[in-house]
Amino acid sequence: RDEFEKRCSEAAEDAADRDLANLRDRFAKRIDSAKSQISKADRRVRELQADVEARRQQELVSGVGDLLGSLIGGRSRSGAVRRAASRRSQTQRTAADLESALARLSEEERELAELEAELADAVEKVVDEWSAHAGTIEEVEIPLERSDVKVSELRLVWVPTARPSAAASDEVGLPDTE
Repeated sequence: RDEFEKRCSEAAEDAADRDLANLRDRFAKRIDSAKSQISKADRRVRELQADVEARRQQELVSGVGDLLGSLIGGRSRSGAVRRAASRRSQTQRTAADLESALARLSEEERELAELEAELADAVEKVVDEWSAHAGTIEEVEIPLERSDVKVSELRLVWVPTARPSAAASDEVGLPDTE
């Protein structure tokens, strides 16, 4: 029985390994897609962070330049204010895009975590299922039927179990073996 339980356990492990390989293949495509989406979202966040920083610096430098130009050069203040407002609104739009990209990155990372948790649950379920199958051994007695027996040759074999004593061998007429 111990050997049979061992063979059942090995067969269950093999079946579980096949099921797990199929499961991982099925999830691999989805996980790769999620990782690709995260990579794209991360790249977009980095681009927008650089863009926001550049716009803030440009806004600051241009604002200082417009202020000095209007004070020293006598340029129109309304034009300088209009340009500063335009640059400020562009910076704010880019910052809003950055916030949106950060939210998307966070969402993609959450989806990947959920997918990995779903895979872990599915793996655990497969392992538990096959472990239960391996442990479920039911003894069944199979009676022998007449049609299960086939006699191909019949022979008579005599196997002596004890050496006859000298008195018994004289009575039967056996030769002396000593």
